[in-house]
Amino acid sequence: MIRLFTLVLLILLLGLVNYSFEKNKKYNESLLELEKAKQTTLEFQERNKMMEVNIEDLKNNTSNSSAEDIARNSLGMIKEDEKFYRIVVKNNDE
Repeated sequence: MIRLFTLVLLILLLGLVNYSFEKNKKYNESLLELEKAKQTTLEFQERNKMMEVNIEDLKNNTSNSSAEDIARNSLGMIKEDEKFYRIVVKNNDE
């Protein structure tokens, strides 16, 4: 009878320990997820600040140099009668 009681108590204790570890694991996963979300938010905030600066620059710039920079860098546009050279570096890995 005492052995049965001890066995049941041991099983309950192991179940409680397992439950505690699972709960702690889920808590740690939630903390990690929260930390990733905070980092993503910071990255988006920084990106938004840069975009706001670019927008203000485009609004206030009368010489269109900002628009030209965007066209050249993002869209690959070149001026008429302008020569464009692309330098391709060969990878030694291939």
